[in-house]
Amino acid sequence: MLLRKFNQKGLDRFNEYLSDLNVDNRAPVPPKLLESNAYSAPDDEGRQLDKRRFPTRFELAQYLVEEVGVDTIGNLEMDTMLWSWLALFYFDQLCPASSTGERIPRERARIVFNTDAKMLFRHLIAGPVFVYLAHRDTPQRVRPMLSDPVSQTGRLYLEITDRRSLLQSPGVVEAAGKLYFDFEKGTVRPGSRSKTPGKIIRFATVLFQFDATWDLQSLTCDQIIDLLPGEFDEYKRLSNYKQAVLAHG
Repeated sequence: MLLRKFNQKGLDRFNEYLSDLNVDNRAPVPPKLLESNAYSAPDDEGRQLDKRRFPTRFELAQYLVEEVGVDTIGNLEMDTMLWSWLALFYFDQLCPASSTGERIPRERARIVFNTDAKMLFRHLIAGPVFVYLAHRDTPQRVRPMLSDPVSQTGRLYLEITDRRSLLQSPGVVEAAGKLYFDFEKGTVRPGSRSKTPGKIIRFATVLFQFDATWDLQSLTCDQIIDLLPGEFDEYKRLSNYKQAVLAHG
């Protein structure tokens, strides 16, 4: 299908539909909302997208960047109409229907792109693409952050994107993966999502505090792990049995 962007009428109708879902979880997507020229316009350069299924958010981001182009998609970062249309295009993955046909859209910013700085990374399509673009030099670095299903935002992703300076540090992002991601299983380590010492939340909190006195942008993954206090020793030991994220590309 041709890549498209909503016009204001299309965006308004999509918002209406999402509101309808809060009343009737089985409400069908409005006919023609996705493709009608009354609601959207095709991409000027005729780019095509496949409605394929993605195992994780990483593959989704990788596909969109490759198909649309790094420069083009980078120039469209704040395009509410594009990201919201893409959310409709992949709606069955972002907001899947249950066995009884019910959908639960949850927070609106997950589906309709919100340009508020605090909400940018909440969007289920734009957010992963932004993370991928931030590390376009070595995309495999962000695979642990984007290892969840397309409809979910994992703890590793949330904690780092909520602290934008951490996302911009290659060493921090790689260290997060090395400590908390099991590369053999392709999943975040069990138990690392809790609020107890040494877990993901504390990792982000401690490094955000360090950011005031250390130049985290210039530190390597191992240097950052060395900075972490004793509460992280369990995960430091676990990371010694795995190779760094870059070796698993």
